[in-house]
Amino acid sequence: MKMTIDPVLLKSFLEEIMSVKFSDVLKLVDYLEGEKYNKGTILRSPGEVENQAFLVLKGTLAIYCPQNRLIRPFFAKEVAFDMDAYFSKSPSETYLVVKENAKLIKVSRDAEATILSKLKHFKTFSNALILSAKNSNQKWMRISQMHYSKAIPLIKKDYKHFFRVFNNTETASLLKVSRRTLSRYSTQQFYSRRSFSVRALEEGIFNYPFPSECHPQVDHVHSFALEWAINHKLFFNRKTRLTFDIMKMPALSCRLYPEVNLKKAIWLGKFFVLLFFMDDYTDKLAKGKKSNFWRQMLYGFKSIVEENKTPSRNGKINLFWCSFQNLWIDFMNIASEEFLQIFKESFCQYIKANIWEAENLDLRRIPSIKEYVENRPLFSGGNLALDFSLFAIEDITPDIYQHWEDLRNYTIAASNLIFKSNDLLSYQKEKLINDHHNLVSLLQIYKELPEDEAINEVIKEHKSDLEFFLEMDDQLSESYSLSSQNKMLLMKSIKYQVSGAVYWSLFDTKRYIDF
Repeated sequence: MKMTIDPVLLKSFLEEIMSVKFSDVLKLVDYLEGEKYNKGTILRSPGEVENQAFLVLKGTLAIYCPQNRLIRPFFAKEVAFDMDAYFSKSPSETYLVVKENAKLIKVSRDAEATILSKLKHFKTFSNALILSAKNSNQKWMRISQMHYSKAIPLIKKDYKHFFRVFNNTETASLLKVSRRTLSRYSTQQFYSRRSFSVRALEEGIFNYPFPSECHPQVDHVHSFALEWAINHKLFFNRKTRLTFDIMKMPALSCRLYPEVNLKKAIWLGKFFVLLFFMDDYTDKLAKGKKSNFWRQMLYGFKSIVEENKTPSRNGKINLFWCSFQNLWIDFMNIASEEFLQIFKESFCQYIKANIWEAENLDLRRIPSIKEYVENRPLFSGGNLALDFSLFAIEDITPDIYQHWEDLRNYTIAASNLIFKSNDLLSYQKEKLINDHHNLVSLLQIYKELPEDEAINEVIKEHKSDLEFFLEMDDQLSESYSLSSQNKMLLMKSIKYQVSGAVYWSLFDTKRYIDF
C-alpha cells in the first residue's frame, strides 16, 4: 500500500546517520517511494536481483536463507537489503521478509543514481549510509559467530525488541545451535532471574557512557598472582584453588588500573588477591571470631609497616601476615614516598572499618543506614582502590598529587556509584549468609520496603548519583587546558574504577552471577 512520506519523520531517520538540512530532505522526498507492508510479506525471493533497498521507518524485516535459517534482522532506522547482492548486481540467494507490519521507504538503484546525479551533496550522506549498513551487517555476523551464552545477553542489551519478534527456533538458527540447547539455556536463565546480574544486563542498569578497559597483560598478572598465592599457602583447601580461576580475582585490578605498568600491575594483582582471601576467610569464620581476625591483621600491619617486624603466631593468621610482609617489601621499591604515606593511612582505615563490620556480625548488630553509608566505602575497599589511582599513574605524572584534593567531591561521587552498584550485584550473596551490610537489606529493615521496592530504590539512587557524577565530569572537562591535563588523566583513571568494577562483576567473574 502506498504511503505519503513525512519529511519530518524522514529527517529524524537520516539524522541517525548524519546531520541534514530540512530543505534537502524536501528535495529528496521527490525521488523516494513510501510503502506499508503487512507481516509475512516477502519483499524479495532467492534468484531475484537486489535492485532496491528499504529504509525501515517502523516495523521489522529479516533476511532468511532458503533453508529458513535467520541470517539477520532489520529494525526501525536501519537499511534493509542484501548488501552483497546489491553491490555486485547479482541475484540474491536469500528471502527478504516483513516480520512486523512495516512502514518503509523504498529506494531503487535507478532512484539512487538520479539522487546522486541531481543532489550531488548527498554523496557524502550516501557514503555514510553505506558505512552504517556495513557496520550493522558486521555486527550481526559477529553475533552469529559468538557462543550463544554471550550472544543472547548482547542481543538483549542492544536489540531489546528482537525477542518479541523472533521465536526460539529462529533465534537458534541465527546462532547455529539446536532449539533444545537454546531452550535449556532459557530455562537456566529463568531459574537464575533472581540474580541481579541477569536483570542488570537485560535492563542496561549500568550502561555508563565511559568504557571499561582491561590491562593487556591480564593473563600474565593472573599467572604471577596464582604462583604467589600458592607460594604463600593461601589456598587452604582444594575447593579454594579450584574457584580461583573461576572468580578471576586478579582480573579486577586489571579492570581498575588498565594502563598501569606491568611491574605495578603484578603487585596490584597479588594485593587484590590478598584482599579477596581475607574477605572470604572472614565470611567462613564463626560469629564471635570475625572481629578478632581483623584485630590481628591490624596488629600485624602496624608491626610490619611501623616497626619493620613480622609477628609470628601459630595458625592461619601467620600466613596472612607473611603474605602482606612480602607485598610490603616489594611495595616500598615501586611506590613513591608520597604514596607510601597515603597507603599506610588508607589501608589502616580499611582494616579498622572491617573490624567495625566484623563486630556487627559477631554481636548480630544491624547498623543504621547512616552508619553503613559512612563506613561502606571504607570496609569494602572502594576508597582504598580509588587511592591506588595515584599509585597507578604517578610514574607518568609525578605532580598528580596536587590535583587529588581538587577532585575530592568527584572521588566521593565515584565512590557512591561503586558501592551502590556493588550492593545491587552482591545483595543475593550477602542475603544467603544473613549479612545485612547492604543498602538493599537495610532499606527493607528500616524503611520496611519489600525486597523488589528496596532494589528499585537503590537503582534509583544509583541513577541519580550517576547523573550527578556526569554533571561534575562535564563541568571539570569544560575547564580543560594544558595545565589541567594531569587532572583529566586522574579523572580518566577514576572512571576506569567505576566502569571496571561493574564490568568485572558482570562479565569476568562468577562471584555474583550464581546468586
